[in-house]
Amino acid sequence: MHKHVGVAAMAMVMTIGVVRPALADPVDTATWVTSGSYLTQSGRDFFTFTGAFGTVRQTSGAMPEKTLASTCTPCAPGDIVNLSFRHPPFDANGFSQFVDLGSGQGQFVNNPAATFDFSGSLKFRATPVAFPDTTFESLTIATPFRFRGWLNAMFNSGPNAGGGGFGARLRGVGTATQLFRRDGNVYRAIGGTTYTINAATPEPSSLLLLGTGIAALARRARRRS
Repeated sequence: MHKHVGVAAMAMVMTIGVVRPALADPVDTATWVTSGSYLTQSGRDFFTFTGAFGTVRQTSGAMPEKTLASTCTPCAPGDIVNLSFRHPPFDANGFSQFVDLGSGQGQFVNNPAATFDFSGSLKFRATPVAFPDTTFESLTIATPFRFRGWLNAMFNSGPNAGGGGFGARLRGVGTATQLFRRDGNVYRAIGGTTYTINAATPEPSSLLLLGTGIAALARRARRRS
């Protein structure tokens, strides 16, 4: 039956709920990336990060070296899909060394036409997921990820060229997606992985504490009345 159905119609999405970290963190001073994406395509990388610093967009398609997680290639039912990767090198303390992440543009209130050269070191940790037992012609695996890293952006045009920019520790959460297509009895990845960044929200436990506090105030108000 599947031979007579188009690939698009046969697509299936396997989604795992994104685990979002709590915003209250008095120790970690990293800047949250609230929206954007990181795309790997044919060995070339592109990203857009939006946060308190504004928006920076890498458009050059840099090809930084990556350390990829062990994952199935190709994949059969029960094999582990792990979409994690990091940009080496790292020292024992984390993200103190940098790799060339390409060039692109930035959008800021005081300099909306700025262009940058990017360097940094990023680590994407995606939740591993077992490949499903299915006969669909194609499917998309979707799984939560967290990322951390450093990003340096130096002006390469305008009045501040070569003498300005910004640097920041970054963190974020989102969903990683990868398309697979059937090839006989196995599935092969098609194209690159896309990491879509979402705005961080309080964890369910934090929301429960907030709700409990409101309920306590309501009870106290009723007793007084």
